[in-house]
Amino acid sequence: MTETNARQTKQIMKLTFRELIIDKSKVDLTRLCSNWSWLLGGQEDLAFVSMAGDLFFIGQNDEINWLNTGLGDLVRVADTLEHFEERCREEENLEYWFLASVIEEILKTGVELKENEVFGYHLMPILGGDYSAGNLGPVDIYTHFQITGLICQETKDLPEGTTVESRVLEKKVDDTINDSEESAEESAGNRDY
Repeated sequence: MTETNARQTKQIMKLTFRELIIDKSKVDLTRLCSNWSWLLGGQEDLAFVSMAGDLFFIGQNDEINWLNTGLGDLVRVADTLEHFEERCREEENLEYWFLASVIEEILKTGVELKENEVFGYHLMPILGGDYSAGNLGPVDIYTHFQITGLICQETKDLPEGTTVESRVLEKKVDDTINDSEESAEESAGNRDY
């Protein structure tokens, strides 16, 4: 097969379940779930971490439960691990649980995840964001789970349609840079040339 044919084949190839997860052995589960304890009672073990920033747990009765971090839901998706892996062969499940086509679209642009990164939301779906490639980007895995856990916990009891106001806080470093630029401009304005 020529290099061109290999590239064309790769471009139309669908991602598999195993290609849509990251290595769970490199994450600290306690730290990962610290802001999700309000929802995760009864989960025995971590089964999988998706590239899309969701978790799949093995529950008390060996069922598989999906933590959807975009909406703050914990949903039973399979009776056993084997049943889950079987269900992951269905394209609609890969799409719904793992955002397969969205992740594939992102990867085709050359964006890759580093160790301990997932694709996190710029604006979470629970706050009106969508499930598109433009709304996802690489983020530190711990930051993703801490922020999504806090937001979902704070909004879980709000009635449907409630308006949520958010503010973006700038880093202190940015404020220092902006203040320095303004001081420089003010100083320059006071000089006679």
